[in-house]
Amino acid sequence: MIDNKPFFPDDLTPAEAPPSYDASTSTNVPTSVDSKNRPVNAIAGPSSSRPPVTSPTTQRAFHGSLAAQSSNFPYSTFSWFSSRSTRETKSTITSLIRDLVRPPNSSLACNEILSSCAEACTSYSLSLSSILQEKFCEGHTPLYWAIINKPRQTEEESEELLSALLRYSVPLTPSTISELRLACLVTSDQDLFRHLRRELNPLSGTDDMLLGTTGSDDVRVVDTNATEGVFAAEIEISQFQKRMRVGKEVEVEFIAQARLWRLSFFVMSRDRPRSPRRGSWCVGLSLMENSPPTWVDSRLIIQDQPAQDVLDEEQSKPKPTISLRMKSPAELVPTNTFAHARQTKQIVVSLEESIMGQTLQFGGTSYIANDEVLRARLEARLCKPGPECVIM
Repeated sequence: MIDNKPFFPDDLTPAEAPPSYDASTSTNVPTSVDSKNRPVNAIAGPSSSRPPVTSPTTQRAFHGSLAAQSSNFPYSTFSWFSSRSTRETKSTITSLIRDLVRPPNSSLACNEILSSCAEACTSYSLSLSSILQEKFCEGHTPLYWAIINKPRQTEEESEELLSALLRYSVPLTPSTISELRLACLVTSDQDLFRHLRRELNPLSGTDDMLLGTTGSDDVRVVDTNATEGVFAAEIEISQFQKRMRVGKEVEVEFIAQARLWRLSFFVMSRDRPRSPRRGSWCVGLSLMENSPPTWVDSRLIIQDQPAQDVLDEEQSKPKPTISLRMKSPAELVPTNTFAHARQTKQIVVSLEESIMGQTLQFGGTSYIANDEVLRARLEARLCKPGPECVIM
């Protein structure tokens, strides 16, 4: 909405310029924000309810940008005002956002600054979500740099800027999701990747119908040894059997040893040479985009989950552990790259290769807990496989 008050020669601030930072912090009156720029709680981020602490540097940068925008503002032509001021406002907003994600970033002031930017976008029919997903920061989005430059402070402070940017960015485009995945991989930040898993690896339509908002898979990377190329991942998959029977595939992703991995369970859809038979339940391990090639020797371990209330001693006795060796027949390369003759894109093993592995298909199997969660552990060493599987 444009204010119809006359412009005075001594008033150098455009009527629809982004509100100053001082103005945005000196009032408690809520402002109207267009729905496309309204922050959406896409992820669970840190609370921003505490009063913002603004550094003088941030305030000077904000006022300086607004002053630069309004220095040559004309007062006579409305059409010129509508076109030029929109471009200048967008330039000011991108400059402010760029400063936010440069170190040292102003995580404690980010919510107020982004709120002011959102109000300015509403006035000039701009989309703050689209601006935040443009690659105007050295060929990358501000979200990418927010992850790259995330300070190693307390979790609440270090996540606040990224959480604020994400709230104003949704819905995320596929290109932006790729940027976030790359940033997590570059920084080897599995904890952040795990926190953002629903945004970075959205559920399929079938899984979304089966899980809704209640179920969620989880991967925790533990026991890493960078010098020996060893890692272990504790995996939890919700509604495992139901998703395998309905959707025919379940997959999880995680970051370990500077690589992005995908572990998938799937039903073999057709007969292939040197592959498990059609219809068998299989497990696959693969590398995802931007990951360097490597040899892999690994094993997947699934332990018996006997019911706690079983009184029969024979039934409560633990069954043999399912152990599936997963070794690369050649150097493993990412699935989105070309594989040469001596390279492979996926390690595939049938669950039937373990004596008790095929029981994962059966209802009431003791290898899946009463909460219908499959719990497994992947142990891996980045080396050329030998006769024996020696991981840890």
